[in-house]
Amino acid sequence: MSVVLSILKIIGIILLVILCIILALLLIVLFVPIRYGARAVKEEQGPDGKITDGLRAQAGVSWLAHIISFKIAFEGGKLSKGLKIFGIDLSKRKKQKAKKKKKKTVKEGPERPLSEIASSGEKKEKAAPEQSAAEEVPREEITGSVGAESGEPAENDAADSVLNSGETAQPEPDHSGENGEETSPDGSEPEGAGEEGPEGAERPEESEEPEPEKLSKEELKKRKREAKEAKKAAKARAAEEKKQRRAHRKKADSFTEFLWRVAEAVYNVFRKIAEKIKGVIEKLKAVFALIEKWMDFLDDDRTQKAIALALKEVGGILKGILPKKVKGYVRFGHDDPSKTGQQLAYLAAAYPLYGKNLDIYPDFEKKALEGDIELKGRIFLATIVWAGLKLILNKNIKYVIGFVRNKEDKANGGE
Repeated sequence: MSVVLSILKIIGIILLVILCIILALLLIVLFVPIRYGARAVKEEQGPDGKITDGLRAQAGVSWLAHIISFKIAFEGGKLSKGLKIFGIDLSKRKKQKAKKKKKKTVKEGPERPLSEIASSGEKKEKAAPEQSAAEEVPREEITGSVGAESGEPAENDAADSVLNSGETAQPEPDHSGENGEETSPDGSEPEGAGEEGPEGAERPEESEEPEPEKLSKEELKKRKREAKEAKKAAKARAAEEKKQRRAHRKKADSFTEFLWRVAEAVYNVFRKIAEKIKGVIEKLKAVFALIEKWMDFLDDDRTQKAIALALKEVGGILKGILPKKVKGYVRFGHDDPSKTGQQLAYLAAAYPLYGKNLDIYPDFEKKALEGDIELKGRIFLATIVWAGLKLILNKNIKYVIGFVRNKEDKANGGE
């Protein structure tokens, strides 16, 4: 039993130590301030100089006795920055590593890419078989040359060409006629066909009478043409009659149609005007309802208390964030004295904010810009966290958030 209690005791001590470490870290984060500072110096460079000429500026942020620090500087038109942890500059270490890599590459020489190595190996492999092929003599060429000298396979080659051509002998055409009579290849009769026979018989003369079939076809064509022309004329007459009827109807109905169209157009115009007026009235009602809703929201005591609390807490946060120390001077001027006076009036409005520590020197004679400003401040995360908790846990703030998210009923029920 005592062993178990001793084990539990050790476990409890370990958990308590871990809890104390976490609490200590949390307190360090909340109550150790983040310090910041900045300085800007502008030297006068004459009327033709740029704003950045003669400008030197630097800013820095540190936390926990400069264990972590970050600095940024601008000088000579160049921007530099650096991060330090426990005094070790990380940016310089990166630069040193880059320099070492460059030195190594310079000593070893530029590395050849893999693609070049592979291409060179392929070229060597291709060159070797080409040389061996050039040295050897192909057997096929030798055999071909021997056969050509002997002259024996010439007949075989001729036979093969005949067989491969696939041509066959075509039979001669028969020029004999139907009754066994011979005719010429052109289809004309042989000589002596038109002459008298051996008995002196003459051919009968052909009759010159007109064929009755041809005359009947011409008459049919004429009749068809006449029928088509008659149909076309009838269609034209019917179309003219229809046009005349339509013209009479249009003349009769034109006045009534005109009146109906005018009445319809007037009705449509008034209908559209009424719809537009109705839509405008509905939009105005919605706008007035929204305005009334927001006015009621702003007049509510909960809203006013929430606004007052938010302004108070935001003011406290800004007061803790703004720089505690500001000192320096600024001298400025323009070619036109009226512009210098105008800017001086704007700066005078904010005099309560900087009057104790910052001096302003206007120059009404020439254009000038010169100054030296330095500021320092600190930020406690505890103040920001505490203000945020007060705002989030407040009932009035919850009501405002619920109203903005269209959850007014839920906010009223949780009051």
